[in-house]
Amino acid sequence: MGYMTAPSAIHADQIRAFSRLLVDNAPLLERHPQEAVQAIEIGFKSLPKEDQVGIVQYVDRTLNPPEHPFMSTENGVTLGAHDIVGSTFFIAMNMMLAFTVFFLLERNTVPVQWKRSVTVAMLVTGIAFWNYFYMRSAWVITQQSPTVYRYTDWLITVPLQIVEFYLILQATTNVSIMLFWRLLIGSLVMLIGGFMGEVGACSVLVGFVVGMLGWLYILFEIFCGEAGAVAGNSNSKACASAFNTLRLIVSAGWCIYPIGYYMVYLGPTFSYHADSVVNIIYNLADLVNKGAFGIAIWAAAKSDVKKGLLQ
Repeated sequence: MGYMTAPSAIHADQIRAFSRLLVDNAPLLERHPQEAVQAIEIGFKSLPKEDQVGIVQYVDRTLNPPEHPFMSTENGVTLGAHDIVGSTFFIAMNMMLAFTVFFLLERNTVPVQWKRSVTVAMLVTGIAFWNYFYMRSAWVITQQSPTVYRYTDWLITVPLQIVEFYLILQATTNVSIMLFWRLLIGSLVMLIGGFMGEVGACSVLVGFVVGMLGWLYILFEIFCGEAGAVAGNSNSKACASAFNTLRLIVSAGWCIYPIGYYMVYLGPTFSYHADSVVNIIYNLADLVNKGAFGIAIWAAAKSDVKKGLLQ
């Protein structure tokens, strides 16, 4: 889950790289414009992918500034009529609040052994709501991807979600504390790898590989490792149902994030619209991967209630 879009702001080294292309081809541009454009295009394609993305976004926003992306008010800003990306930020923020209130109200209606899992689900959506509150403002005002806020959210909520596997198993059987730490470390490796690749602390490819290794380890643990084995031997249908649903979300739902990272940083093509498209995808994916995650846990807990297991 620790993958993000390219930064919208252009950096000084990107400006210098693009300026060199223009200066080197200035004489040719006057005499043979078509050949000069081809030479600049070839040089542009030789730049690192992240530099290309930054330059394209910068030029597009400079030559085509957004027309009224938001409306000013005396109390701040409000969403513009045609800001689709901003709309998804508002939808995600409101839904995260709704999930949080729902889990809070339902927390005391589930068996004691499930309360901790439902509480963690409430924390995940509550933290996401708080961060989306700032992310939607950052987008509406700047029209740029709120990378720092996004990772602030993921670095807290993703480990909590992964720990849910341990809590679900612990609710119905004895499980090693080492499983808790292995799942936690795997989630942190996944997130830190993606974050370092985005901010330039390492190459985007290295960050992608490290993040993928963390995610693949989590998949191994919940399918073939101790977590998968314990879940397979559990006599609780509620535990098995919740575990299998969460496993499906982590394996299928979370694949959206590395795909987005690859498309923007490592893919053969890119567009200055990629920032907007991927933010829409991530916002909607967060709703499923956080909201449905918690609903699956709540549904399993309520199935125990129906069997008369409320304590």
